[in-house]
Amino acid sequence: DGDEIISLQPSGNRLYVFKTNNIYIYRILSSQGSNFTLERHISGIGSHYKNSIIKTPYGLCFADDKQISLIRGLEVTELSFAIQDTYQSLSGTGGEAIGYDSILNTLYYSYSKSEKEMYAYNFNSQSWYLKSTNIFDQNVSNIVLSSKKRAQAFLSSSKKVGNIADGTGSTQSAIIKTK
Repeated sequence: DGDEIISLQPSGNRLYVFKTNNIYIYRILSSQGSNFTLERHISGIGSHYKNSIIKTPYGLCFADDKQISLIRGLEVTELSFAIQDTYQSLSGTGGEAIGYDSILNTLYYSYSKSEKEMYAYNFNSQSWYLKSTNIFDQNVSNIVLSSKKRAQAFLSSSKKVGNIADGTGSTQSAIIKTK
């Protein structure tokens, strides 16, 4: 289709290939290359940034210019339908990022690197609210999950890690763990 691959996301026995305007879902039959079977091709939605895709207990959440969606198995559900007009009018500057806070069961969507607010979707109430926070007074990174399962972002000018939920900055270093 000519689109750039933005992200490869494994989930369960599937591989999700996110492109700008397409998503390909492959079933993984074994780890050998010939054992990947295309299960579904979804056109018209995708993701423009690798930081706009996050794994949650509910499936993969992702954002593009039109909507924020949840993909679970082969099915896509639009989460941003209730705020669709507002969402589509946001003037993102290329800094879109999604993060998930497992303690609050909340999805955070930052539509710009330099804005002081972001949108939050609570999975318990299935509702959106505007989250203002004082930690976003400068450019921020992608949203990551701390060791305590809290959504955080790195603040580039202060060199601190900011906790999104309570708006506090923490130490000048982040703990990064790998498998």
